Parts: sequence; structure tokens; C-alpha cells
Amino acid sequence: MSTARASPSFSIDTAGDTAGKAFAPVELSADDVEPSESAGAALFTTQCAACHANGGNIVRRGKNLKQRAMSRNGYGEVGAIAALIAQGKGAMPAYADRLTEAEISAIAQYVHQQSLSGW
Repeated sequence: MSTARASPSFSIDTAGDTAGKAFAPVELSADDVEPSESAGAALFTTQCAACHANGGNIVRRGKNLKQRAMSRNGYGEVGAIAALIAQGKGAMPAYADRLTEAEISAIAQYVHQQSLSGW
């Protein structure tokens, strides 16, 4: 049995059924990949922070991203936050035409986590 080393902690068995066979690469769209928390933070910085720096709201003070306000206004869950980002409401524009679902999800998860940790 021959084993090729891909990295110090991972080996690939090149003997057996797969020896000599080619595998087609799998193509993924941006919606297929779950963005990391840092992606959510980066997207928040570029897309949201102008109005919502540190979880605030420069347009309407009471509509901030702090946990208490989020819960009071019906946005205490990630899904509700994602829907708000996608559809917009009042002075907040919709982002469904500017961001992918994965990007909206990443921002929503980041906002939710930040609201729980107090920004």
C-alpha cells in the first residue's frame, strides 16, 4: 500500500479503487459556503457600520442593535435579523439585491452574537 503525504497530519491512500482515477472538481457558489464570523464582521463593517457602529443607530436611537432593543422590536433571532437585512424597514434599505443569502446570513449571525455579548 502506497501512501502519499499531503500534510504532516493528513495522508491520502493512493492504492486501491481510486488509484489512477481522476476526480472532477466540485464547483460551489457563494451561497453554498457558510461564511465565517470574521466574514460577518467584515461585511458588517462595510455594509452596516456607517449607521450601526458599535451596535448603535445614528438615524433612530431606539432602533439600535443592542439585545434589549432587538428583542423588544422582534429581532431577537438570527432569522428575523436576516429577514430585516434582506427586506429593509423604514429608513433601513433592503440588501437582498446587493448581498447574497450567505452574506446576509453572516451579517445576521454576527449581529445576533454581538447583541448577546453586549457589543
